[in-house]
Amino acid sequence: RRRQKRLVSCGSPPVDVTGVRTVREGNWKAWLHWVLHLQEFQALMGYTLEQGDQWALAEDLQALLFDEDLRFFNDVFREEAEFRPNITVVALRQLTARHCPPGTRGVLMEELIQLKKTMSKSVRDYSREFRTLLRMIPFLEHGENEAVPEADVVRMYRMGMPINWQVEFHRISRGWDLPSMEDQFELIERNEKESELLRGNRNRSKQQQPQQRSNAKKGNDQRPKNDNQGRANKYCGYCKRNKHNNSECFRDPSSPAYPPHNSGGQQSHRQHQQAQAFNGNRRANNSMAAMQEQMEEMAAMMRTLKKRQDDDYAATQFYETPRHHSMASMDDMAAMTIEGAPRM
Repeated sequence: RRRQKRLVSCGSPPVDVTGVRTVREGNWKAWLHWVLHLQEFQALMGYTLEQGDQWALAEDLQALLFDEDLRFFNDVFREEAEFRPNITVVALRQLTARHCPPGTRGVLMEELIQLKKTMSKSVRDYSREFRTLLRMIPFLEHGENEAVPEADVVRMYRMGMPINWQVEFHRISRGWDLPSMEDQFELIERNEKESELLRGNRNRSKQQQPQQRSNAKKGNDQRPKNDNQGRANKYCGYCKRNKHNNSECFRDPSSPAYPPHNSGGQQSHRQHQQAQAFNGNRRANNSMAAMQEQMEEMAAMMRTLKKRQDDDYAATQFYETPRHHSMASMDDMAAMTIEGAPRM
């Protein structure tokens, strides 16, 4: 009992006595779980196969076992204590043979194959359950405690993972031992969580964008539409233009100004076209008059320039003519004057 108190004080979970009774009724897995806890307790206490340690462990077991298990253990201990130094281990193996009949190994292997990693179960929890089932096999009796081959262990562990994780594992790693597989699948799990977090943020941003656009559209629709604020402050909600309201919009089918709803729509439209044509002709006439006026001004300027050039040329010729030529010209002119004078 002193050693049992040490077990509790060291923080190790106490043995579930109710589970042992259930094992006696046929729950072999509960018994094997109890044996695993007992192995941890034995390692914690530092018990060896020496006779003194075996007798101390037997005292602890007598405080933990009840009913038929306790009687069976005491019978084996009394019969074999003088001949076997490891009497406590021998008695436990015989108790295990009672609780785990032949065929238990096959059931354990089937559970290893059926064990799957689910969405609510992390890779570390899945690895813990898988290793716990593997640790139960060496405690079996009836020749069923042979170790599972490493290739089978790796295959069963990998088959319990999701299909896409298995494909990713083959892509990034070629390790075939259980510890390396556990590390790689934990890395894949961490990357998967980060990807899901990014996808969630992206989806939330996409959901917020339509809401923001709708809020912006509502804000645009709430522009001032009061007709009493003058024509500069008018706004049409149909064509999204200023300087007229909905009742004045000729594009809005529900507006009185829309041509099909206006009885004088055709006439007004024709008058509008005539007014546009008149304005166009008037603008064309004004343009022609302006062009003619410009052309007349240019012609007057050309005439003035031509006259000025002629005057300059005549003056130049006068000053450049020789003097005898001028005198000869004067004589000729005098002769012509005499000849042309009337005879008396």
